[in-house]
Amino acid sequence: MRNSLVCLSGFLSLEIQVFQVPEVHATSSSDATLPCTYNISGVKEVTVGSYKWYRHLVNTEAEVSNSNKDFTGRISRVNTDRFINTRSAQITIHNVIPSDTANYYCEVTLVHGGEITRHGPGTLLNVTEKTPSPQNQMMSEKAGPSTYQEMALYSVIP
Repeated sequence: MRNSLVCLSGFLSLEIQVFQVPEVHATSSSDATLPCTYNISGVKEVTVGSYKWYRHLVNTEAEVSNSNKDFTGRISRVNTDRFINTRSAQITIHNVIPSDTANYYCEVTLVHGGEITRHGPGTLLNVTEKTPSPQNQMMSEKAGPSTYQEMALYSVIP
């Protein structure tokens, strides 16, 4: 009985704090990295754990993974060694689209005499459409007619 109490006491001393940035901005078709880190206290190290991300939309929560049809082939995760050794649980969403705009929550689970799970405060991913810069727009407007004029010139000369 005494050994059980010691083990339980050791488990209760493990604490996890999960940190996320409040907001990430990205433009359509780019990659968006959602940082997530964690700290532990009460033990020197933990060697077993995992992490998940959830997207929260109104009345839904969906796990963000390549097995979710909304994200298939677009998610990169840190490997287990990096997760344990550097305490990073970040993901990158590739080729983001405006409908990816949502709050994303990082959930960290560690095992040390039992399982403990905590989640971060959330990160708002804000995806906007690409808009051409005024300078690029002016250049393309200038290039259009001159290209047309050159083509017309070549078609007239025998």
